[in-house]
Amino acid sequence: MRKTKILCGVFFSLLFSFAVSAQNSTKQNDLLEQEIRRLDLAEAEAILKKDFAALDKITSPDFTTNSPRGEIVKGKEELKELMRKGVVDYASFVRGIEAVLIYGETIVTMGRETVVTKENPSQSVQRRYTNVWMKRGGKWLLTARHANVVPVPPAAGQKEPRAFTGDWKNFAFDLASADWSAPYDGPLGIAKGARRAVVGTDAATGGETYYAWFPAGSLFKLHWHASPEYAVVLRGKVTALLGTEKRLLAPGDYLFVPARTNHGWQIEAGEDAYLLIRRDGPADFNFVEKQ
Repeated sequence: MRKTKILCGVFFSLLFSFAVSAQNSTKQNDLLEQEIRRLDLAEAEAILKKDFAALDKITSPDFTTNSPRGEIVKGKEELKELMRKGVVDYASFVRGIEAVLIYGETIVTMGRETVVTKENPSQSVQRRYTNVWMKRGGKWLLTARHANVVPVPPAAGQKEPRAFTGDWKNFAFDLASADWSAPYDGPLGIAKGARRAVVGTDAATGGETYYAWFPAGSLFKLHWHASPEYAVVLRGKVTALLGTEKRLLAPGDYLFVPARTNHGWQIEAGEDAYLLIRRDGPADFNFVEKQ
């Protein structure tokens, strides 16, 4: 009888210990989730404010993004360079965290984002995102990220045209007053010295419409995109490379580039060239010649 009481005592003591341990573990996870939520929102704010010092504290050096623009951005410094050039430039960035998944020293956050770009301040873009946080050197650092644009469905039953209520300057653009990016000077096949000025981004597809400025005599090497591309020459003369074919284009000429078709631009010497380009999806540059 006495042995039975001792065994029962040991059993209830262990059961109590397990219960306390589980309770402590739950409390620790709750505190950890609060910390990751804080960091996740801080990262969005740092992107919005272009706060590089804050980004350095919470992102790993090899931070990699599968971006809503349809390209993989490798390394924290490459992201910062895109921010400096105005490629990543927001007037508003609101992140809503919907799930936090804890796997030891790896934590995944998921949710939604609503952004407004400075290039198109009249339209907000809805996105879904996933961030991966990893503990490195005793610190939680954002290591990988994926985000995609959520297509906007057409308004149900809408038949009558909408009245124009926007600011005219957000709907009409002219080449003379375009807000050009800094000249490109990277290692890829993009024409050295090329610039771009975004006119707008389609909220449904993530596709951009933009002016492209190519210096005289420059070459934009053969590459392809996952979505079709449409281009009109505005100034200068351009030899369009399409597959294995070549054709000289003059101002007013139009070129359609099917999805996943190799193409490039050879600019004639003596005069810079300006094009108006649009794609049906996010910008992804897949160069034929490996860099």
